[in-house]
Amino acid sequence: MTVPFGDQLAGLGLHTYALLVSHTSRYVVRGKAHFEEAWTEGQPVIFAAWHGMTMMGLSYFFRFYGDHRYASLVPADRRGNTLSTWFRLLGVAPYSVDHYSTSLSQARGVVHFVRAVKRGATALINPDGPDGPPYVVKPGVVYIAQKTGARLLPGAAFTATKYTLKRWDRYSVPLPFSRIAIVVGEPVLAPRDGDPEIIAQTLTEAMHQAAADAERLYYGRI
Repeated sequence: MTVPFGDQLAGLGLHTYALLVSHTSRYVVRGKAHFEEAWTEGQPVIFAAWHGMTMMGLSYFFRFYGDHRYASLVPADRRGNTLSTWFRLLGVAPYSVDHYSTSLSQARGVVHFVRAVKRGATALINPDGPDGPPYVVKPGVVYIAQKTGARLLPGAAFTATKYTLKRWDRYSVPLPFSRIAIVVGEPVLAPRDGDPEIIAQTLTEAMHQAAADAERLYYGRI
């Protein structure tokens, strides 16, 4: 599918700004061992973070871990076009899914994404995306974790030097030369025979804890 020029331009703008933030910001990080050990052991990883924290997290990982393979889900609309452009420039494989359709095309997008994770791509998922409600884990991330056997890692980021968009996810746009705190929590288990609702509740609690810890880390309270 050909991406409209305007969407490509928007994606390029996102990429350029994210690179500026990435290369001018200072990071304080807690929990690197949780994903570095998984990568060393060759186990699939799913990073799960709330939608509003996307740019802060990506700015860190693609500065320091840009040599890894990544994959992400994007909505099948103009936002997805923009995100796909941005992600491809970062080296992330985007998989388009129509979240409002029950058609086979939606299923194919998820199947291809699951295959990519099984083959070693690190998954980047916002469990409350793409349209909320905020801070609610949707079933998809648990389904993918159970299908792939991936380590489900709750992540969060925080900075006080940001612009917060007035929309459902309160999306944080970090300013250049920021200090950004990143926290990756302990893995949440997602066994194939586990109860998806219990796994989702455990992940929700872990993501809230990671968000609280990231703010505390930023202010030097932990």
